[in-house]
Amino acid sequence: LSSWIRQLIGAGCRDKHLPPFAIQAPVDFVFGLLAGLWDTDGTMGWVQASVKPRPQFQCSYSSTSIRLLQEIQHLLRTIKISSTITSTKTPIGRDFWMLGVSIVDLHRAGGFPVVHGAKSGALHRFLNAPAPDDSRAYNRYRLVPIASDLARDLMQFFDHREQEPYVLYSALSKAKSARYLTIWTAQKIAIEVGNKCAHPLYAKWIKLLASDVHFEQVVSVERTKIKEDGYDLTVPGYETFMAADGVVLSNTMSVHVPVLPAAVQEAHKLMPSRNLYNPGTGAIMMSPQNESALGLYMMSIDSKTKGELVASLPADLQAKYKDVPLNESGLRDLMRDVATSAPDDYGRIVSKLKEQGDEHVYRSGFSVGLKDLSPKVPEKDKIFLSLRKQVNALDARTPEGKAAAVALIRKADDDVKAALDQRLGEQNNGFHLMAKSGARGKMDQIKQIVSAPLAVDDHRGAPSAIPVLRSFAEGLPFSSYWSTLYGARSVAVDKQLQTSKPGAFNKDIMATTITNVVSMADCGDRDGIDMPVDNSSSIAELTERFLARDVRVGSTVLAHAGDAITSSLLNTLRDRKVPDVHVRSPLSCKAPQGTCAKCYGLDEHGKLPEIGTNIGAIAGQSISEPLTQMTLRTIHSGGISGARGGLSGYAKIDKLL
Repeated sequence: LSSWIRQLIGAGCRDKHLPPFAIQAPVDFVFGLLAGLWDTDGTMGWVQASVKPRPQFQCSYSSTSIRLLQEIQHLLRTIKISSTITSTKTPIGRDFWMLGVSIVDLHRAGGFPVVHGAKSGALHRFLNAPAPDDSRAYNRYRLVPIASDLARDLMQFFDHREQEPYVLYSALSKAKSARYLTIWTAQKIAIEVGNKCAHPLYAKWIKLLASDVHFEQVVSVERTKIKEDGYDLTVPGYETFMAADGVVLSNTMSVHVPVLPAAVQEAHKLMPSRNLYNPGTGAIMMSPQNESALGLYMMSIDSKTKGELVASLPADLQAKYKDVPLNESGLRDLMRDVATSAPDDYGRIVSKLKEQGDEHVYRSGFSVGLKDLSPKVPEKDKIFLSLRKQVNALDARTPEGKAAAVALIRKADDDVKAALDQRLGEQNNGFHLMAKSGARGKMDQIKQIVSAPLAVDDHRGAPSAIPVLRSFAEGLPFSSYWSTLYGARSVAVDKQLQTSKPGAFNKDIMATTITNVVSMADCGDRDGIDMPVDNSSSIAELTERFLARDVRVGSTVLAHAGDAITSSLLNTLRDRKVPDVHVRSPLSCKAPQGTCAKCYGLDEHGKLPEIGTNIGAIAGQSISEPLTQMTLRTIHSGGISGARGGLSGYAKIDKLL
C-alpha cells in the first residue's frame, strides 16, 4: 500500500506532488483537495502592512517541492483562480517556494472550505467582506499576447492628447515591441474599440481575451549542452491538448514506447531492418517503388548514369548488375542479392538507391503529355481491319461462331500488345516507360488507354464476341461504351462484395492450421515429395528446402540427403539435366505432432525455425493478403476479359476445401 501511495503523491518534502488524476477530478474533489493542502502547509489570514491603510487578506502555500506548487497552481486555474510562485531560501539555505493566491479570484470563486482553526474564521470573514478591487489585481502577472501589427492598427483608435486614451495609446506603443499587454489593459482596449477594427487577427484576439487561457512571460532562456531527440508526430485538425503541468500542446498525440530492457529488445526485433523478407512468400518487403523505381530503371538503361548507380551497390554485386536493366524483375533480384550479401547495410543501401531514383526522375523532368496518348502504331490499324472482317464473317449467335470470334479477338489482342510494346519503346512513351520499369501500371492498362480494350466480358462474365476497337483516349462510340460497362460494373461490385470472402476463408484456414507448430528438429524423413527442377517457378519453390534423398547422375553424387537447396545447386542440377528431386515437405513429415524444422525448411531469415514456432499461423496469415489483393486488383483492370480470373480461381479453391 505504501508503495502505491508513494507512486501517487511522492515521498519526502522535496518530492511531493499531486495525484495524476487530480486535474480530471470533479470540482468537489478539487475543493476538498485544496482544503486539505491549506490545512497542512497553507496560510490564510489578515495582515496589516505599514504602507496600507487597512488590513489585507492573504492566502498562500509554501513548499520545498516546486513540482507540487506548479501542480497546485494549475489546479487553481481549473477553478479560475490565479496565483504566482516566488522563490526564496530556507534558514539553512535550501530552495523554498511560495504560491500566492489572487484574493480577487478567490473571493469570486467563493473560496474553498477550510475546516480547522483560525484559517476557517479568517476565510469566512474575507468572503463576507465586500469584493476587493479587481481593476489591477495581479495585473502584472496576467498577460495577453498581441501581434505587433495589430497593436499598431489599434493605436489609431486612441487620441494621445487626452489623459485616459493616452494611457491605452502608450500601452499599445510599448506592445509593438514587447508583444504583450496586461489583461486589464487589453480588456479596456477591447471595450473602447468594439468591432471597429478590421485587422484579420482582431476577432481571434477578442476570443483570446474571453478565454481562460493563462499566459506567462518568458524572462530568460538558458542554453544547455543537453541534447534530446524530438519526434514531430502531428495529427490532422485543430485539436488542442494540455499536459499535466498546464502547458498547452496543439496538434499533438500520445505515443506509447517500450521502457524496460526486455520490451526494448523485443521492439528491436520488429524493426524493418530486422524483417527484410515476407514470412509467407520470402519476397523482399522493402524496396524502391513508384518514382524511385522509375528513376532507377531510367538510370540503369542510360550509359551516362549507369556508372553512378552501380557505384552505390556493394562491391561484390557491381559486376553482376553492370548491364542489368532494373525493371521490376531486375530490381527485385538486386534487392534480394543486397539483402543476402549485406543484410546489416540493407537499410543504408536501399535508402541511397531510393534517393538516387527520386533525384533522377526530378532532374530528368519526367512527365506524360498528350503525345503519349496518341502514339504512332501503324500495325494497329492493319490488325483491327483484319479482325473486323474475320469477326463479321462469323455467326456469333452460335456457340462455335462465338468461340471462333473470341479466339480471333484474343489473338489480335496479343498482336496489338506486342506491336505496342515495340513502338512505344521506340517513341520513349511515358506510360510505357512507367509500366516497363514496374513503377506503375501494366501493358493491359496502357493498351486500353492508347489502343483499344479489344476483349471484354459480357453480362454473364463470359468473353464477348464483339471487340471494342477504339481507345479511351480517342473516345468510345455508344455501342462500345455499353459493351465495356458489364465488366467495369462487375469489378466495381467485386471491390465492395467479394473482399469479405477471402477474409472469411482465412479464418477457416487459420482455425485449421493454428495448431501446427515446429515440434522437433528433424524427423528423419527420406520419402519427401517429388518436385521438378526445370520449371520457371522452381527457384522460389525449391530454394531453402532440404533434400530427402541423394541426387545422383550416374555414379556421381551431386548432393546428399539433408543438404539445403541453394540457387547455385539448382543451377548445377539444371546443367546436369536432372529432371526432378525429392525434397522434404510438411506433407511427408514423420513428426508425431506438428512439423519438424527440416521438413518446414529455412525461414525468411535463412535459418531453421526454432522449436515452438507456430508455422501454421504464419502460413494461414500469409494466404490472407494475396487473396484480398487479388480481389482488389480487379478494379484496376477496367473490365477487360480475364480480369476476374482470380475470383473464379478463388471460387474453385473454396469449393475444393
